[in-house]
Amino acid sequence: MSYIQCPSIVATRLFQMPEYISTQGNFIFLEMDTDVGKTITQLHQHPFWKNRFENHFIVCTAVTKIESISHILKVIWEYKILNFVLVFVHKHLEIFSYNPFSAEKILNLTKFPKEDFFPDKTNNLYGHSLRVSIFDYPPTMEKFDNQWYGKDYQHLKMVTSMINATYTLYELVRNDTYHFERAYDEILNNKTDLCFVSHFQEMTPFTGVEYTYPHQSDALVLLMPVTQDIKKKRNLLSIFATKTWVLIVVLIGAVFLSMQIANKKYKSQDTSWVGLIHVWAAFLGNSIPHFRSKQSIVQQQLLLFIFMCLVFRTAFHTSLIGSYISPNYLDKMTNISEIKDTDLMIYTGRSFGKMVPQASGLRDKLVFITKKERYRKLYEFDPNIAYLLTASYAEAILAKLRSVRKKVPYYVLKEPLVPEIQFFVHSSVEHGSLTEALEDTPERYAKKATENPTSNSSAEYGGPYHLITGDFRS
Repeated sequence: MSYIQCPSIVATRLFQMPEYISTQGNFIFLEMDTDVGKTITQLHQHPFWKNRFENHFIVCTAVTKIESISHILKVIWEYKILNFVLVFVHKHLEIFSYNPFSAEKILNLTKFPKEDFFPDKTNNLYGHSLRVSIFDYPPTMEKFDNQWYGKDYQHLKMVTSMINATYTLYELVRNDTYHFERAYDEILNNKTDLCFVSHFQEMTPFTGVEYTYPHQSDALVLLMPVTQDIKKKRNLLSIFATKTWVLIVVLIGAVFLSMQIANKKYKSQDTSWVGLIHVWAAFLGNSIPHFRSKQSIVQQQLLLFIFMCLVFRTAFHTSLIGSYISPNYLDKMTNISEIKDTDLMIYTGRSFGKMVPQASGLRDKLVFITKKERYRKLYEFDPNIAYLLTASYAEAILAKLRSVRKKVPYYVLKEPLVPEIQFFVHSSVEHGSLTEALEDTPERYAKKATENPTSNSSAEYGGPYHLITGDFRS
């Protein structure tokens, strides 16, 4: 049996857990068949352990009661290990596997040595019913007249059809708890198997779950008010960023100190105040008195400083004149830098607020509100408030407003604040076939539906998508 990586070897009671655990194959030696639970518990504590590894559990002592094998196989499965075989000796060498989805749950691979030891068990669930938690989350999941609509629900039907599974919906009742936190708890407590609602990955993702490959790259964008009352802030200090002013002060101080050191070394008669006045005069564009009589090293420093001051003054005067030539009010902004010089406040949730880059300079403008407050304020329309939303949700808001209003009071800022962030969470021990189903293109899916006319799937569901799932093997 060949693997791309070397297999790991774990021996119960004889050796400690190895530092290296292969993602391709593990040979786990059990001194007795009763050691399986304790050994798996130790394996779960390893930071690089994944339940989808290909594991060979090898019992080193002879098994006297063949009836106990079914119990051992169930125990391994209940410990959330999908890909495994049990190797033991009972009169002769035996290799068994387990697939509770199939009609014949216990598989004797001894009779079929060429059989694949680790087939994709989720490729066909044989009508297994998945417990799916679901909740109202526009625009991808909405409920009208006791019927669910939206892309997420359509893709739930598509995926379950492709893997030959059924599903039972468990609706999460609206309360003060964050929906995804409740869905996460339900999965961990084995109340549901998966949550098929698209999830925007945040800075602190749920522990114990994994992430599928994203179907689409969504962004955090600003939903801006359409108004001519956005007044730009104007003052001398706003021409340059705070860091620029700090660097200028540091530069003046550094030149002054270097002149003082040179004066002491060459025993110049100039006082410290005279030196400071000379540096400040050069900064403002005036000539420096007695320049030719100064030491050569001081002359070189002052020449470099004068050149840098010339560049600064040119930039300062240009920006100052430009700010007064441009209009006082903005009609429509296109980039983030324009927002910093306005009185606009940005309403959003705390999870999105944590993702706003510090370099954007907009964190001081953030106001955290709940989803209910945001929904109410969106339709009240305040010209001094912008909203930080996902791009897909912002477009859905605009589409809804266009259907009821001739003039939409909002637009999406062209420059995204946080680009390409949307992912969909799932916590399954094996997401191979699920991910393949979600990543399928409409053309490939339509072809599969044509080749398999007995399937009740429809190509109209097509397209890749992603989900939150749990351990659906129970």
